[in-house]
Amino acid sequence: GGSKLNRAQIMEVEEYGQKVLGYDPLNDQELFPLIEEAFFAPTPIPWMQYADPQGRVYYYNMRTKETQWKHPMEGHYRDEFAKHRTRMRLESQMLTTKGSSGAKSDGTENDELPPGIF
Repeated sequence: GGSKLNRAQIMEVEEYGQKVLGYDPLNDQELFPLIEEAFFAPTPIPWMQYADPQGRVYYYNMRTKETQWKHPMEGHYRDEFAKHRTRMRLESQMLTTKGSSGAKSDGTENDELPPGIF
């Protein structure tokens, strides 16, 4: 189903997607559900989310005692976003290519057989 977010929340999610994952609201609308999932991703165990005195969010790993500014799942979502965007763009290119005529750029007919004809 569609997103249950109000306009302000959608803008916040889109801004996060643009800054963190490279989301393009004009060309990547199909990937909004993934951006939304990344934005609302829970902090995985053994990580804990805290805020410093200035209100900036950081993450603490209870097992390793390390701290970091980035959400522990950020790398995962960045990889997923890149993978889905690449697949989407390739599928789009394939559809564009399929829609072209059988003529080659030199004006001769394409000598490949159409699918299903042997």
